[in-house]
Amino acid sequence: NSMIQLYDERLAVGDEDKIKIFNVKNLKLDQILSAQPSWVLSMIQLKDGSLVMGCDSKLIQYNMWNDVNVQEKEEHKDGIRDIIAMKDNVIISCSDDNTIKIWKC
Repeated sequence: NSMIQLYDERLAVGDEDKIKIFNVKNLKLDQILSAQPSWVLSMIQLKDGSLVMGCDSKLIQYNMWNDVNVQEKEEHKDGIRDIIAMKDNVIISCSDDNTIKIWKC
C-alpha cells in the first residue's frame, strides 16, 4: 500500500499490519515493524529517522531503532492517503474523509 526509500537507502514497504524493511543492495528482508492491526496507507521518514505512518485513520510516529511508538494521533475519520513533512516538525496529512490536518511532531 505504501513504499518509501529510507535515508540509509533501504526500502520500507507498508503492508496490512506491518512494515517490511528491505536492503536493496542484497535484496534481503532486514526488519519487520508492527503497525498494529491497521493498513499502512502512507508513510514518510522524518529527519530524526523516525517513520510517520498513516494507518487507517491514525497518524503514528514510530521510532524504528528501538521499536517504539513515539506518538499516535487520531483526528481523521477515514484512511490517511498522503503525508508530507514541512519544516519545524510539522506534518500535513490528507484523508479519504476529505480533510487536511496539520500536526506537530
